[in-house]
Amino acid sequence: MRILITGGCGYLGSALIPYLLAQDHEVTSIDTQWFGNWAPSEIEGFINIKADLRDTERLEPVLKKSDTVIHLAGMTSDQACRENPTEAKSVNVDAFKALVTQCVSNGVRRFIFPSSSAAYGNTDGPVSESHPLNPTTPYGHHKQACEEAFKLLDNDRVRCYILRPGGVFGYAPR
Repeated sequence: MRILITGGCGYLGSALIPYLLAQDHEVTSIDTQWFGNWAPSEIEGFINIKADLRDTERLEPVLKKSDTVIHLAGMTSDQACRENPTEAKSVNVDAFKALVTQCVSNGVRRFIFPSSSAAYGNTDGPVSESHPLNPTTPYGHHKQACEEAFKLLDNDRVRCYILRPGGVFGYAPR
């Protein structure tokens, strides 16, 4: 399978990419590398592109060759989202909407979006997939907006998966 990972140089991508490569997938990462590049320059089956997700012209040829997109890119810090609201919305929401539109037009078959439990907001007790979204942070609001944008992918050509992890922790190469 040919997989594009946005934000592949981040915490999740740095753990996920070696796993996918070990499963014999071809993996391409596109990342601004604001926080560095964890990956060695030459790994068989791996292409690491330093570029901004908002550069849709640069993204287009990569999407044409991808079966699956795993969207990890974004400004994830609540502090960064509060201090740079325009930039955070541009990266977290606007770029996401452009990406899902490009996935449809380029024949991507699967789109996996790890959203966040931040989309639930403050809750009392357990939640399920049907729990109402009530975010209380800018980051949570961005994740909710992205989930709503998934309606753009509501077609027979692209299978969409939304995950809402409660917390991610542990060792990662990055």
